[in-house]
Amino acid sequence: MHDVLELLGPTRVASTAFLAGRVAPRTVTRWLGTGQLVRLHPGWVTVPAFADDWTVRAHAATSYCGGPLSHCSALAVHGLVDEFTRLDVTVSSDSRIRSSRWLRVHRSGRPFGLTAARGLVVTPWRGPWSTPGGTPSRERGAATPTSPAVP
Repeated sequence: MHDVLELLGPTRVASTAFLAGRVAPRTVTRWLGTGQLVRLHPGWVTVPAFADDWTVRAHAATSYCGGPLSHCSALAVHGLVDEFTRLDVTVSSDSRIRSSRWLRVHRSGRPFGLTAARGLVVTPWRGPWSTPGGTPSRERGAATPTSPAVP
């Protein structure tokens, strides 16, 4: 008997190819058929208890797309806005990954920086709400996405 959570690892998400390398491929198919695993994106699964967890879905999205969280999702990871249901990921302009109901794929032909926040790969935040070092701040006087700076 296999412990599905242990197989998924600390991010609580894994590719079906990875799982099929650890257990029989028929086992993965059976787990999907019986609802022990749910598909978040093509080839990426988790257990039903974590299917609505924003961080788990974010790990699945970045793994599936091969790009960082960006736009509103990056702002959420940096703590500047609340988490949105739909995730934003940026990929190279030649990528064939498509947007879906819960995933908005942005394409860019320009190089973009990467950073890690809360264990996720994201685009760095350098905007009007950053501190001089580029770190997001919600302190009094710092602007937020929905309000101007407080004097």
